[in-house]
Amino acid sequence: MNIIQCKKSHHDESVNFVDSNDVFVGYDTSQNCCENAGFRITDDPMFPYSLLDTSGDIEEGLGEYVFDTNYFVDHGRYWDGEEGKCVTFRLTHSWNARYLHLYNSHNGYYSHGFEATIGGVVWQEGSC
Repeated sequence: MNIIQCKKSHHDESVNFVDSNDVFVGYDTSQNCCENAGFRITDDPMFPYSLLDTSGDIEEGLGEYVFDTNYFVDHGRYWDGEEGKCVTFRLTHSWNARYLHLYNSHNGYYSHGFEATIGGVVWQEGSC
């Protein structure tokens, strides 16, 4: 699994995940005011409630992990009192699984697009 973060400007940022099976997930991470968007990789399939608690983050050692293309969860609206949502992809290696969470908590105005492809064919797409 390769993680490629691209930053052309403050308003043009993205993160891309590509595994050895040519499965690609791309997410627009350009920040605007009044939002908190990003990604987390954890051992837990449920998205961490506290966006400030990064103790569960895992970004190192993902080299042999691949996307489980039978698993995708759209958590829908996730935060009480705010707009936004989270989607989750599962990463697998041998008997172990980790979870990629794409999220955005915002004031109802902003969203970030994501697209997942398998060999260039769209598998999942939407926005958080």
